[in-house]
Amino acid sequence: MATITILGLGPGDAGLLTRQAWELLEHTPLLYLRTAIHPTVAALPPQIELRPFDARYEQAGAFGDVYAQIVGELIERAAGGESLVYAVPGHPLVAEATTRLVLAHAQARGIDTRIVGGLSFIEPVCAALGRDPLEHGMQ
Repeated sequence: MATITILGLGPGDAGLLTRQAWELLEHTPLLYLRTAIHPTVAALPPQIELRPFDARYEQAGAFGDVYAQIVGELIERAAGGESLVYAVPGHPLVAEATTRLVLAHAQARGIDTRIVGGLSFIEPVCAALGRDPLEHGMQ
């Protein structure tokens, strides 16, 4: 059965990729990217064929339309038997609409999913502010 793996690229510095993410990327021949406009993309292993969805943003009128197109393509490929890796900025479960949509549609279609985490934007912001978000009641 096909699996959709959603991988977090982290906040922008390739050195902040998780070890799990890097090891997966080293063995990934094809990578779907929500956007290639992310600093980590330039440092990805050279054997990876990149398939970014950036052109969809230029063609669609609203983000919701773009996300529906991206998710539709990923789900159809997986339903056809293709296991794939889809990379998003930051952490897949932090402020990433396509992840929520992929997970919901995959579950409805009986497609397996896997999350490979990455640092979100939250950690670098907290570090820059010198604040623990839980200690200071940030929400």
